Amino acid sequence: MRRYLRIYKMVFLFVLLLISCGDDDTDTENQTLTFGWYAGPICVGDCTTMYKLEDGKVFTAFDPERPSGNVFVGNFQEFPQARYEDFEILISELPSELFNVPDGYIACSECTNEDGGFYIELLTADGTRRTWRSFTADVPTYFESYRLLLIDKLAELNGL
Repeated sequence: MRRYLRIYKMVFLFVLLLISCGDDDTDTENQTLTFGWYAGPICVGDCTTMYKLEDGKVFTAFDPERPSGNVFVGNFQEFPQARYEDFEILISELPSELFNVPDGYIACSECTNEDGGFYIELLTADGTRRTWRSFTADVPTYFESYRLLLIDKLAELNGL
């Protein structure tokens, strides 16, 4: 009887292990990332550049305004020159520490939308929306490599 109990426990643990290794919230195709940069209020001309990764495609905002409030509202059109696979790393590498930033302003709690800088917005499959802004080069260490990745990917998109 003990032998059967041991076998049942092992099977149960194996099944539990398989379940825990299933898909999680890192499925990038079920998330939408809006990202880009915008200049402060003194800027004249091309003062905002925004892109969106959604449904396995890359989109660009064709008449972008600066973000207002907590979300960016823009008119997006598909950007066929860009391959989604080249940019989905921006979703998968998003630092988990960002979710602990209380006001969405990375390393600048006194900042406002008027300052200009990088903009990141994540919409998850369950409808949760989070936004972050980074205004300075002096960012926390957990964000530094992501900031460099963001700069690299924005430069790549702007070059297409």
